[in-house]
Amino acid sequence: MEGTIGVQPGIVGVSVREYKNLRDVWLAWSQGLAIFGANGSGKTNLLECLALLLGTVETVSLARPRLHTPAAGALAVVVRTLSTELPAQPSAAVRWAENPELAEVVRNVGDVQPAFVRWAGDGRWWRSLGVTEGADFHEGIKRAGLPHQLTAFLTDVSATPVIMYGLESIDLDPEVDANVRTVPRRVARRFSRTLVVEEVPDSVAVLADTLPDVFAPLRRALAEPDGRIGGWIPLLELPPTDHAPAELQWLPRPRTDREIDEDVNQALGIAFQPALDLLNVMERRLPVATAPDVLDCYWWLHGTGQEHAMAELNATAPGVSIVAAQPEGTRVTMIKDLANFRIEVAGAGTVGRIGMDEGRVLDQLSAGQRRWADEALAAMALQYDTLVMRMSLWAHVVEMLDEDALMSAALSAAKTFEAEVTKKGFWTSKAINAILQALNPWQAALTLAGRPRQVSPTGEYTREDVEVISANVRLSFLLYEARPRRTVRVFDEPEAHLHPAAQRAAAAALQSLNHQGSDIVIASHSPIFLDLPGWTRVHVSAINGHARVEVLGPRAITAQGALAKQLGVNRGELLAGISGLLIVEGDHDRLVLERLYDDELRAAGLALIRMFGTNNLLATADLDFLDRYLDVPVFVLVDNAKIQRVNTGRMETDEERKLQALSRSSRQRRRKHKAIGLDRPDITAYLNETAVRAVHPDFAGWRTVLDSFRRRKSRPSFKPWLHENYGVDLRTKNAIDEVLRMMTRDGLPPAGELALKVKTIIAETMGTTSARP
Repeated sequence: MEGTIGVQPGIVGVSVREYKNLRDVWLAWSQGLAIFGANGSGKTNLLECLALLLGTVETVSLARPRLHTPAAGALAVVVRTLSTELPAQPSAAVRWAENPELAEVVRNVGDVQPAFVRWAGDGRWWRSLGVTEGADFHEGIKRAGLPHQLTAFLTDVSATPVIMYGLESIDLDPEVDANVRTVPRRVARRFSRTLVVEEVPDSVAVLADTLPDVFAPLRRALAEPDGRIGGWIPLLELPPTDHAPAELQWLPRPRTDREIDEDVNQALGIAFQPALDLLNVMERRLPVATAPDVLDCYWWLHGTGQEHAMAELNATAPGVSIVAAQPEGTRVTMIKDLANFRIEVAGAGTVGRIGMDEGRVLDQLSAGQRRWADEALAAMALQYDTLVMRMSLWAHVVEMLDEDALMSAALSAAKTFEAEVTKKGFWTSKAINAILQALNPWQAALTLAGRPRQVSPTGEYTREDVEVISANVRLSFLLYEARPRRTVRVFDEPEAHLHPAAQRAAAAALQSLNHQGSDIVIASHSPIFLDLPGWTRVHVSAINGHARVEVLGPRAITAQGALAKQLGVNRGELLAGISGLLIVEGDHDRLVLERLYDDELRAAGLALIRMFGTNNLLATADLDFLDRYLDVPVFVLVDNAKIQRVNTGRMETDEERKLQALSRSSRQRRRKHKAIGLDRPDITAYLNETAVRAVHPDFAGWRTVLDSFRRRKSRPSFKPWLHENYGVDLRTKNAIDEVLRMMTRDGLPPAGELALKVKTIIAETMGTTSARP
């Protein structure tokens, strides 16, 4: 597993063969998905499919009234993942599955029992291929006696495997055993797993009928007219699993204080024992003078939860705070207080304590604040679930490390640790984290897992043999159990109860969560949330009682479009998402700016308007609707113009003279238009020189071209002149787009000052927007 810690699998897509009104749906995945459609079209049914596949215990419990049990295999999620998700090394897995004495040793390990079941299943899978030896999946496949072309193909595709997880069964009434304090909360599911590929070489396809039974998915796919699933071809059946490949948090309705209290404290209670075990083994094996106690463990967990929740609230609801209980009062009252968190609002002080105070604490917040506080507290509980196996792994690593490694870590963290403990009188979060950072338990675990085994897993075992086997088995299993998983957050109608300005802030918050690493799925009717840059927009419509799901381009919704009518979106609602207007000369200007800066422009809420030539400048900028319907800054971007000459009345070009006329007209009408001049004579003169030369190898370069153009006494149209004199044809949108595609593909920046001018416009737009009430 070396090198894999911190790498999370990525979802490729979701397949729905049948669920309610959804039939044969493939939802291509994106880290940001905006789902929209008319009420009753099937949006919520699609969210339910995601909850059934990946939802946490809290998500499934809250959505339970609306969930239906799907048919076996009707739902599936396809994931690009790590090679560690493939069957484990045959030499260990087969023996652990078939050696009763060794199996008994492993079963006694306790909190890694689910992982043992997985490894035993891997052993039976290898045995079905006649393989009993091999250090990893690739070596095992080479020993399976498969045709060489198939072996080479499997070796290639299994380096970064794509696996389809088909949901075979699910318990829709998950219950958490209060007596089990060391295993994270999980929904009981069973997944079939299939290795899938984009293409199967003919040399492999012709072998399908002769291959072992584990290749039955390939035979079925080749026999059916369309055996692909979302473009993927099933190839190889893998052992089933009980583990979902990602975790999904969705609150389908607002929770009560009691529900929040139960969720957080249930997760906190399960995380407590592994946390206490970790602190105890750190105290026992490290040279520290002060021993931790129960309160230290509580404070650490509360501090960790508070930090996680506040990292989210700072983006989603600034001014709202979730505060951990402070170490004050008697030990009895401290322990009681530590089971609760306090909600505070800037300017209003403490609102109340979840689970302690009379009444409904969250209901005292505004609708928007309440929603985001609820989400942050759910994220806190999910963080505790994630920490359970990680803390068990870290404790085991500290137990296994030699004295030199422990002493080195202790010396590295000693200054911070002792200062914190001396100052506060207990093991603070900062002190504990300093030691963990010095130990680097993830890397230490990988190093320990790579050591050669000291005993043979056959024959009679001494007590020392059993201890070594148990320690190494537990380490391997904990590494698997604690591996990073992708987190998906779902927000249904995030625009609810929010003013357009607040919607823009919420949209920016969701974008921030997305950038922090979570996949975000929203179901919305708001154009503001449907225009997030870089997101994939998915339209759901109902046709003859069945849902149709399709991915749309970034500008598919217009005020006149059928989709806008279907959503009930009018021109005013579309305009609510506009924070500024940028008026440009024509189609080519808009094409260049949208290709190079579309995400940034849409994030800033800048709408592009074409004037179709500077002759229309006054008419475009003086449109009455700019004043009547919009209260946003208006920028005018013009080629071949220096604003300094316009401001001093020393115009040299026609464009500068038109800008001066615009300035005079704006003053008379008391309107504010900000003119932005581009030095070069045309937007195409800002295309990257390397990209232009890749299409036109004899291109002389912009310095030569522009010097020649400026020496002319007359000023012809630039693009025809460029073609006639230098053989560079940029007269059509297709010709310009060819260069732009090369620029975006190779990350080539525009020439000249264009990037700086666009950055200035965006900064001024966002600054103006943030200053408005």
